[in-house]
Amino acid sequence: MLHKPYILNLNDSLDWFEEYFNQYNWHSESFIVCGMRSFRSRISHEGIGGSYLIELTKGLSILYVNASDNNHWHTKIISNPGEFYTLNFSKIDYLSYKNHANEQVRLLNRGVTLADISLLDEYYATDSHAEFVRIIMDKSFAKELAKDLLGSRFKELLFDTAKNSIFLQYDLDDQNHAAINELGTIPMEDPSFGLHLASIGYRLLANFQQVVRLRKKVFIRKIEKQDISAMDKAVAFLHEHIDEKFPGIHKLSSISLMSPSKFKSLFVKIHGISPQRYFILKRMEFARQLIVKNRYTIAQVVTELGYVNPSSFTRQFKKQFGVIPKEYRAISF
Repeated sequence: MLHKPYILNLNDSLDWFEEYFNQYNWHSESFIVCGMRSFRSRISHEGIGGSYLIELTKGLSILYVNASDNNHWHTKIISNPGEFYTLNFSKIDYLSYKNHANEQVRLLNRGVTLADISLLDEYYATDSHAEFVRIIMDKSFAKELAKDLLGSRFKELLFDTAKNSIFLQYDLDDQNHAAINELGTIPMEDPSFGLHLASIGYRLLANFQQVVRLRKKVFIRKIEKQDISAMDKAVAFLHEHIDEKFPGIHKLSSISLMSPSKFKSLFVKIHGISPQRYFILKRMEFARQLIVKNRYTIAQVVTELGYVNPSSFTRQFKKQFGVIPKEYRAISF
């Protein structure tokens, strides 16, 4: 069991991939898929799953991890600030970031995050499950991408170091979630998996570009820090009352000391979805965690989340994860 963080030096060679997973006693191998360098790693002790990395082009790689490990992970990724960026699409993740003052920065548990990879602190508790797609970009690729999206103001709008090195963060939407789910249905040993990962990586990158284009006002009209702090209080309230009905816009806006209209507008700007949709997504994620732990019957999960109508719960769960709760439990084990 690892207690101190393992220090990983990120570099262009991609040798770090095997070094990274060998540290955790995973079995790794390298090969070529349609001219693209690829690496696959499988848990070689107690645990399930593995990871897959493919280099799409110089300066752009896609990492997919879907694993449950009985060991504790803690990895600190090291690179020069501004050398590498990560665009993380997380279904289940325990990442955190620190700014240059070494202060903790909040991170969505189920979300999309663009950040300087040099400040990434990766942690997985014993028996935890991780599932995410991580697009790793070097400086030249990331800044060309930002310039294409935002023009000459890209440094100010997308790489503003005053934002604690998290440059953009929003909830994982249904489209992105479905794309990652699709990867989970294909065995990593399948010869076609690398091409599927490459295809989905480009799809996620395209979705990200759409979000940035649609939400330029979030960058151009910077949100005041006090408004973000007030919004965090309302979000914390939602998480604390995840086993109850949606409290309503008026209740949440009163917690944030805002008018209902301002609260709703600001919430959508920050999270990309409405407060009620956000609450449903978090509620379903909590349900999924209870189901995967296999300590509760489906009926107990329904009761735990405060649903009066089991069919309503089943309908929302299927809409979110593509299968009913009973089927999800079956494919998770």
